[in-house]
Amino acid sequence: MLFLFINTSVKKQHKVMKKIRIREIEKTEYPLIEDFLYSAIYIPEGEEWPPREIIFEPEIYIYVKDFGLDSDCGVVAEHDPESNSG
Repeated sequence: MLFLFINTSVKKQHKVMKKIRIREIEKTEYPLIEDFLYSAIYIPEGEEWPPREIIFEPEIYIYVKDFGLDSDCGVVAEHDPESNSG
């Protein structure tokens, strides 16, 4: 199983991001997988978001349920702040 998470916690800047650093997800970040799963639910425009607990429905939670096995690979894409132009 492969997950790609993009870290958007960096403040948006008007400068162009020249480099994105890809790294392996750390075990301390595994809880974020549920947040990303919730964010990935398609909600039609004008509809309200369902309660977060919906991710624990078996047909949804199956995508992250056993993440962390030796055969799993998760990566995070991060903005490399040192790559911004002057």
